[in-house]
Amino acid sequence: MHHNSPVRISVSFVIRCVCLSSIALPAAWAVTKPVPKPIYHDPHYHGSCDPEIVWNTHAQEWWIFYTARRATRASATYVGTPIGVAASKDLRQWRFVGYCSFDGIPGSPDIPVTFWAPGITRRGNTYHMFVTHKDNAEPPWGGSGQIVHYAAPADNLLTGWKRVSVPAFAQPDPIDATLIEVDGQFRAYHRVGKGGGIQWAVSDNLIEWTTKGRCPGDINDPNKHGHHYQEAPYVFEWQGSYWMLTDPHQGLAVYRSTDGITWTLNGHILKQPGTGPQDHTRARHPSVAVMSERALIFYHVEPNRPYPSPPAEKRTIEQKISFLQMAELELVEGQLTCDRNKTIHVEGLPNPAVSPRKEQSAPRATVRDLHGDPGLFIDDAPYPPFAYMSYLGEQTWYKEAAEAGIHLYCFPAYLGDRGINSNSGIGPFRPGIWRSEKEFDFSSIRTDFAKILSADPEAMVIIRFHLDPPRWWDQAHPEACCLLPDGTTFRQCFASPVWRNATQEALRHCVSWLLESEYAKHLIGIHVAAGGTEEWFYHFRGGFHDRNPARTEAFRHWLGETYPSDAALRQAWRDPNVTLQTAHPADISGVEHPRRWRDPSRERATLDTFRFHAQTLVDNIALFCRVVKDVSKGRLLTGAFYGYHYFVTDPRRGHGALHKLLSCPDLDYLSSPNTYYRVPGEDWPPMVAIDSVQLHGKLWMAENDTRTSITTLLKDRAPDICPPGQYASGVWLGPPDMETSVALLWKNTGRMLACGYGGWWFDMWGGWFSDPKLLDVLSKTQDLWRAHPSQIIPAMEPQVCVVVDEELCFHDASYGALTEEILSNRYPLAKTGAPYDLYLHQDLGALDLRRYRVLWLLGIPQLHRAALEQLRATRKAGITVLWTGAKGTQIQLPNRPRQHMLGKFRLSPAELRDLWRRAGVHLYGDSDDVLYAGRGWLCLHCIPGGERQIHLPFPARVTNPTTQELIASDTSTFLINLPEDSTTLLRLAPTAP
Repeated sequence: MHHNSPVRISVSFVIRCVCLSSIALPAAWAVTKPVPKPIYHDPHYHGSCDPEIVWNTHAQEWWIFYTARRATRASATYVGTPIGVAASKDLRQWRFVGYCSFDGIPGSPDIPVTFWAPGITRRGNTYHMFVTHKDNAEPPWGGSGQIVHYAAPADNLLTGWKRVSVPAFAQPDPIDATLIEVDGQFRAYHRVGKGGGIQWAVSDNLIEWTTKGRCPGDINDPNKHGHHYQEAPYVFEWQGSYWMLTDPHQGLAVYRSTDGITWTLNGHILKQPGTGPQDHTRARHPSVAVMSERALIFYHVEPNRPYPSPPAEKRTIEQKISFLQMAELELVEGQLTCDRNKTIHVEGLPNPAVSPRKEQSAPRATVRDLHGDPGLFIDDAPYPPFAYMSYLGEQTWYKEAAEAGIHLYCFPAYLGDRGINSNSGIGPFRPGIWRSEKEFDFSSIRTDFAKILSADPEAMVIIRFHLDPPRWWDQAHPEACCLLPDGTTFRQCFASPVWRNATQEALRHCVSWLLESEYAKHLIGIHVAAGGTEEWFYHFRGGFHDRNPARTEAFRHWLGETYPSDAALRQAWRDPNVTLQTAHPADISGVEHPRRWRDPSRERATLDTFRFHAQTLVDNIALFCRVVKDVSKGRLLTGAFYGYHYFVTDPRRGHGALHKLLSCPDLDYLSSPNTYYRVPGEDWPPMVAIDSVQLHGKLWMAENDTRTSITTLLKDRAPDICPPGQYASGVWLGPPDMETSVALLWKNTGRMLACGYGGWWFDMWGGWFSDPKLLDVLSKTQDLWRAHPSQIIPAMEPQVCVVVDEELCFHDASYGALTEEILSNRYPLAKTGAPYDLYLHQDLGALDLRRYRVLWLLGIPQLHRAALEQLRATRKAGITVLWTGAKGTQIQLPNRPRQHMLGKFRLSPAELRDLWRRAGVHLYGDSDDVLYAGRGWLCLHCIPGGERQIHLPFPARVTNPTTQELIASDTSTFLINLPEDSTTLLRLAPTAP
């Protein structure tokens, strides 16, 4: 920048303003000191504008997020602008905090993109920013842009912003979003370019938006307000009305509404110059903090800017410098007014952290980063993520869990009165809570809490709420049930808005009751469950059918969001007659299941039906999680079973939209049982690509329903609800001896610790772990977690990356048989002597593949262009690539001809180990033992015992962490003797080179 005379004048001008607004007074004076003018200016380029005032619940102070214009630059003032943050404990003295980082890219005074005008709302412990974004810094305005949704946890509002989505707001060139929540629904208001005016959109979850168009009333009527242009709409609720302020560059226009939809002009404020320092031109771009009866307005002023103004590129530096100011709004005979010259005192203002409603006593439970992994926190303290759960829990078993050091529990609760499995005939485990439209019976919850708290007064509880409705509700609302081909109905239709609306109100009532009960201080979460076995499976017998018109209508709506026009739909479906208004879901009954792969070019309608089928479940999970967060004000955890793409291969079950669910801001954790090939000597991985789950900041909770030698049977524990068949049979029996049972529990522990996640010890019918040797494993798992906090060790990170596609089964016309041939590689993968990462296909672009030696595309039907380009770069980097698809497996070693193995879908541990070795992957051993390695843990599970030679990626001190026995010291190679049918857990401490 050239240091010409105007710049020198501007700098001295800013210095004078600093002196006026930042003089420190004795503490005794601060109590009565009025709010200064101006309150703040950006310390770098002195162009603070577009303020958004927010209460930071974590820091317990006010934060203003603002556009940091580069005013003292000769050019490019309005682009390349970051979002700055100023903070204050008392609304008087403001300090510079820094510039926001987005997606890990540090904020700075000059950036290569452009951010403007943040609008922020809070959902529980997460803040959501809707900010105008332009992907360049070309002056004067950076071209067209879009409003982008970012989210950040309350404890990291400066550097924790991660991109969520680009909301479907009206185009073109939307700017200046503001958000408000009305009756559980979010509304966004924004300016649309090229004559679009002020428009609005609504959302139930902050992710999916419905554009409502131009705001009704005076707001878009120039004959009423007299302006040819307005920007920066800001909406707030105060004194029984909704208010919208806009910036027409002529002060601020004021609009009033009774419903936040239709707006009536209420006058203008802050057009006349003020008399305070740097407040003597028109107020621009407002934000308001409402505290009980008072409302404080924040706005920016360019004190030397003339009106009308020269074009942006011709304004001098003095004309561009901007300050933040504060004034107070008043309501006088129905008219909103503001005297910007009035002295403001802020003593006695209510603390926004304190709710005017009855203070909730529930702990605040969150999931956030803990040494590189998602971790569980209760009231900001890390908490062991290991819980005890039983369908038929009794005080005896709860007491055993507490004595083992477990204080986290889960128990089921049911809105309905039917069993969780619609095929087996099993009866309900608890009485139904929902007795009539407005009647609820919480006696079963009281009973469960009484059992737990009598055994463990320190208990923290997550309730698994099964949301399937009772029989009476189905009978009263047949229009909300699945409609079968013969005209009968069967269970709820997951696409029905009638079921969805009624259920969310029932859940809202239940959570409210819990938070007002004596049990609130022990409640930390709600696990939302529905469908078959509580796992969000569609209910069906034989084949899936649902001809409910609500499902068809929802499908057409989904198509309208997927395809821009009838022509696009016709082309995709190869159907010249179909339209977005007449399309029907394809037949996915599965009655016919030929052994072949679908042709995506000819069977797009079927693939789309499966996608809609899965996303419907995900939308419901997100909705009910939002209800829990809303009612609890963000205090309660939310979780669900979902995403079983790595084991459940039948697409009718609906588990094919995990990646969409991972973007849900209201979901804290996910869970699944371990895979059901429960034989000793094999890996029992989770049914989900948990590395993708962790990548998106969600905690993984494995359901360890591990059978032991003392497993009880349901027919013996509760014969009145156990039907003949599967639930009465030996499917629940475990290994014949206690030693193997102990080894299986240690295998569960080893996997959780090495992979950085938690889980339930699921004592299904009770008594499965009721032996000192088994309880010792549960106890030592807690001890090891506390003694060795999970921390990623880079040298132990996997060098094998496996990428799977959760939509693979959609392409399988056999409804799972062909998919299982490919995914059965889950078993040999754990027996190669090397750990592996498992990610969803959609996350491929977010991975740094350079740290891997092998990339296995396991069952990817088709790679997108970006993924293909990434794959080419991967091969150039010397990484071995495997691709297993519909015809077999291809192997591409660096600088070698591609190897085609037609019909080869599953590779043995020895074949994979040989490939790993040729690719340069570090192998811990050469045996077929199940191996987990990571975070300082090495776990070996073997059937044939004997001596093993172990190779470490670094010299280490190796110990048995439960006995403190020294196995090896300062070595990278050692011998160990493994008992047969055993699990050995070792702790590795790298030694200095």
